[in-house]
Formats: sequence, C-alpha cells, structure tokens
Amino acid sequence: MNKNVAKKLQTGDNTSMDMPDIILAAEHGDVQTIEKALELGEDINIQETATGITALHAAVAGGHLHVIEFLVQHSDLSFDIKDKFGRSAVGLALCLPDDQIIETLRAAQLPDDDSSPQDGSPVLNFPQRDR
Repeated sequence: MNKNVAKKLQTGDNTSMDMPDIILAAEHGDVQTIEKALELGEDINIQETATGITALHAAVAGGHLHVIEFLVQHSDLSFDIKDKFGRSAVGLALCLPDDQIIETLRAAQLPDDDSSPQDGSPVLNFPQRDR
C-alpha cells in the first residue's frame, strides 16, 4: 500500500492530497488500497477535479492490467466517463500499445451470456484502434 495514501486513509486527512485515494492508488497499481478505499465508501467512478480522470483512466494510463481487471469486476464501474479532454478510459486505451488492456476492457463490456449477433456484427460500439 502506498504510504501516503495509507496515512490518509488511517487519519481521514483529506487535505494532504487533492487526488482521490482510489485514483492515486490506481495510478500506482495498488489494488489493496483501492479495496480499502471502496470499503470506506469511496465512489469507484469519482473524478479527479483538475483533469476529470477516474481510477480506470489512471489504471489504463499506467498500464496496470491487474488494477483494470479488479476494477471491471465491479458492476457500478462506468466505462463512459470522460476526462476533461473528452477521453473515456476505453478511448485512452485505444491510444496505447497494450492489446491486453484493450481486450480486458472489451470483454468486461460484453453481455453476461457473451452472445454475438448471428450476422457477426459487434455486440458493442467499441471503436477499433488505428494501427
């Protein structure tokens, strides 16, 4: 667990950092701190004030696949939130060279029955990455 975040969680000090705990932990690849923040009631979709990023944005930008895999297990996670530059976490992922992250996000958005239309069209409107 990140020591600064751990101290903030223990003391309830909201003045030591401007970034929400869950986003800071996602940025550092710290699933344990994310779990703790969620247990304490932090919103999984909270946005950082200055940039509008979420924990999912931070995990994608940091290339933290294990954090992304943890976050997408939560049914209340939103894939549609955009940062102040108009990018969703999925849109950000499409700009990065990590196919595993893209596939993890794509799979997380599939219906539970993993059904596909008979005509082969995509289930979701998930843009293709330019190569």
